[in-house]
Amino acid sequence: MMSLYYEQRGIEVEPKIITFAFRYALGRRSMAPSMVSDTIKANIKLIPTLDLYGIVHEIQEEYEVDGLGEDGDVRTWMELQRDIENELKRRGHE
Repeated sequence: MMSLYYEQRGIEVEPKIITFAFRYALGRRSMAPSMVSDTIKANIKLIPTLDLYGIVHEIQEEYEVDGLGEDGDVRTWMELQRDIENELKRRGHE
């Protein structure tokens, strides 16, 4: 399995762990959304395409159903969605 390496701390995690953290943070009103979003962005090139599609889908679904939290959290998730969509385009996926 591919591991992601968090360079500053020397921590390795499986990509699915980041997906689990994302699901936990989505809709939370805490520091979790910005921390998880930053981690995804830092490792975006290593996260499998299917996982990125899943994250985008879940952001859209949460936005439509329950919203995405406070205004700052909405910006955080919308920026992450944009960054993931750009990465998917870079990979040749629309």
